[in-house]
Amino acid sequence: MSFAPAIFRISAVAVFACTAAFADTITLKTGEKLEGKIIKETATDITVDVKVSASISDEQVIPKANVEKIDKEQPDEVAWLPLKNLKLAANSLQPAQYDAAMRPLQGFVNDFPQSPHTPEASKLLAEFAGEKARVDAGEVRLGQKWLTAEEVGKERYQIQAQIAIQYLRSQRAAGDLIGVLNSFELIDKNFSGAQTFPDAVETVRETLTTLKAGIDRAQQNFQTKKAEFDAGVANSAPIQKAELLAARQRELAVGEAALAAADKAKVKWPALVIASDKNMEAIEKKIQPDLQRLAAVDVAKLRQGAQLAEQGRKQIEEKNPEAVDTLAKAISVSSKNELARRLQPEAVAVKTALAAAAQVATQQAAVAARATPIPATPRPRVAVDTTPQVEAEKPFFLTIGGIITIVVFLAVALAGWAVYNKLRHRANDILE
Repeated sequence: MSFAPAIFRISAVAVFACTAAFADTITLKTGEKLEGKIIKETATDITVDVKVSASISDEQVIPKANVEKIDKEQPDEVAWLPLKNLKLAANSLQPAQYDAAMRPLQGFVNDFPQSPHTPEASKLLAEFAGEKARVDAGEVRLGQKWLTAEEVGKERYQIQAQIAIQYLRSQRAAGDLIGVLNSFELIDKNFSGAQTFPDAVETVRETLTTLKAGIDRAQQNFQTKKAEFDAGVANSAPIQKAELLAARQRELAVGEAALAAADKAKVKWPALVIASDKNMEAIEKKIQPDLQRLAAVDVAKLRQGAQLAEQGRKQIEEKNPEAVDTLAKAISVSSKNELARRLQPEAVAVKTALAAAAQVATQQAAVAARATPIPATPRPRVAVDTTPQVEAEKPFFLTIGGIITIVVFLAVALAGWAVYNKLRHRANDILE
């Protein structure tokens, strides 16, 4: 996994940079000791390359008659010297950076299995290999905390910013003021919306102020030394004068070379060379504009936006629909807030889901209300008279006897009517 910008790769230099110093020790009969590398040895004398400074060495030929003893550096000690300070960085690195540390460690273990340093080399090798395996699996370590591959995927921007700003802080702690300023240029360009960006702004403000004060002192000292130098040149013999002027030109050339190197690498802040007034003036001109620009940055508002974004994150985890309003407020306070902008869709999704769920619940409640039968209204109870009632006497014509009497009467009447008609017809017949 490789997502770190260039600034993270710089950290490998801080972790792995070591200076190998091969040193034989020659003890003279006078008791004086010389440390350097024996580059030539004859029957009568030895030639030693002695370091006078970091960039200057001097070859000295010493007669063996003047030598009490020679202690030559053991091969494993020479090989271990650039490795002994290797250690895991404050945060996890890139896979290639682990390989860069593991190769020389593995070579030392293979070449010097009997060295007293081999157990420590093996332990370091195992530590680097173990951490590399986790990084290869997609994890990232920030300090003592490991983030899973899933967490890294979600928080990639914030993680990168945090690593960059931690590195910036380490530069400040080491007194690398120019390094701090160049690191901030990358942070400002790539991570101005990070939660930790306000910390970087405050660190750089303090760094610029410190650098300006240091350059002011250095320029005063430079003028004093320049006056002393000019007086020394004026009072020197021609040969010494030429040497002094040549040395001065070399110092000035170093300062100008630093400016040229920064321009070529497109780096804003060149290395500070206090022996060069041109170098110091070029750096000082950049300080005031940056101080003014950063003074306009409202760190308090940036911190408020960061706090609101974190509050919104928590509300999303709690399924709180107010997260939408909280994140909108965070963005209104700090428009570049990456976390608030990234979480907005999640907050909207939570709010939409809760609203949909509430609507479904309302509909279900309405359906349930319609399906429930309405209980019948109880009728008022009527008092029932349980006293025995005497049945009323029926009319005669409704009784069985009355009905029979009526039937008999009708039958007799019909029979009489029939006899009457018969007698009438017979009488008519006789009269005729």
